[in-house]
Amino acid sequence: MIILCKKLLPDVLRVWTTDEWDEIGDFDMFNEILDEYIEKDKKFVLLFSKPGIPTPGIPLPTAPTLLYIVAKLVMMKSKLQQAVYFNVIHLQDAEARDNLNFLLEYYTPANVTHVVESIEDATEIINNHLLDN
Repeated sequence: MIILCKKLLPDVLRVWTTDEWDEIGDFDMFNEILDEYIEKDKKFVLLFSKPGIPTPGIPLPTAPTLLYIVAKLVMMKSKLQQAVYFNVIHLQDAEARDNLNFLLEYYTPANVTHVVESIEDATEIINNHLLDN
């Protein structure tokens, strides 16, 4: 399941997944956040990073679920370009890199994407951006 954490807004929207793919996650809330930022002519950074200690081996969703997620993101491309400065993807284990590479075979991010292997690197990229804006 995709989890959205609005705690870091207005600057950063944190996203992560769990291994429970019976439900996909709240794309309606994600759409509402994008619409809100577009309406205000504002942007945020999209951070893909699970808080806390990484849990290795979180599986990808089934192929139909993955294709559904990719289709939703493709349909949101224009909104993502308007409301998101850039993405930061924090890879937390070797399997995460393999999963990301697999996902990128089917989906090209709508925004510049920084891939990092430590939360410190993610924080540095985000903080440098916030200081410049």
